[in-house]
Amino acid sequence: MTIFSKFASYYDLIHAKKDYYTETSYIQSFITKFSPDSRSIMDVGCGTGNYSFELARRGFKVTGIDSSDDMLAIAKAKIGTITPSPPIKSIASSIKGYSSINRYDVISCLFNVLSYLTEEELLAESFEKFTNLLNKKGILIFDFWNENG
Repeated sequence: MTIFSKFASYYDLIHAKKDYYTETSYIQSFITKFSPDSRSIMDVGCGTGNYSFELARRGFKVTGIDSSDDMLAIAKAKIGTITPSPPIKSIASSIKGYSSINRYDVISCLFNVLSYLTEEELLAESFEKFTNLLNKKGILIFDFWNENG
């Protein structure tokens, strides 16, 4: 059982007032500015899928990965309630365990995802993995909430 097993069922309730639409518009502005031809996005730590859904609605082909099966189960259940249903592929995996022959135009790690990587070695391995998963002109978008981050 992970830290997110119990938290998953409350996640969307806790963040019900979060403005994913506006935040995704801000993210899209970075994509438009720095990688305007982008079509594919890997959403690392996609949780219950809120950013993934917004990105898919804007025409991106989204692959969401999350280490929490419980979070992904909620995301998959929500897909069926959205019209039109967004074309999102979800994968249960940590970034460390993820491998793919696919390359992405954008990798996003949103809503403090990288802060859960508490060891320098794991953070360095993750950035190396991102480098290998990005297309040649791909971009990585991430945030930190820690004032020392």
